[in-house]
Amino acid sequence: MKPDSRYWDGVLDESRDAGSLEAWRAYMAAVYGGLVDTWLAETAAGRCLKTDLFEEAVSRHHPLTSLPCGGVGVDASLSVAGRARRRLSQEGHSYGIVAGDLRQLPFRQEGFGGVLSGSSLDHFASDRELQEGLAGLAQILEPGGRSF
Repeated sequence: MKPDSRYWDGVLDESRDAGSLEAWRAYMAAVYGGLVDTWLAETAAGRCLKTDLFEEAVSRHHPLTSLPCGGVGVDASLSVAGRARRRLSQEGHSYGIVAGDLRQLPFRQEGFGGVLSGSSLDHFASDRELQEGLAGLAQILEPGGRSF
């Protein structure tokens, strides 16, 4: 993973200056929504976790609101997590938003029925970090839970 969350803070700052990607983000939110309907619909009784809150921080098109169960979001960057919380609150949504590292998630074991991790694991710099991230997600997934 990038050395620290300052990298993502910089990406967040740059997104303010970038051209609009709203059409792309709307398309991707629809894709994720379809995948959530297919793969996570059975987890409606439990909680679901979404890793990487960048879409929620910068766009009105985001996958967290498509989760079928109590949604919680986690991001490695405190700035991204804070911006996501503010944006979602302004839209009238109330989700648990946490800053945390996938390798040491601040959640209890087996606390989630589903995990949507669309763009988190691809940012690890080594196989060891990737394995640690996967292990962190596996720990918080309840038996029979689903992750994608």
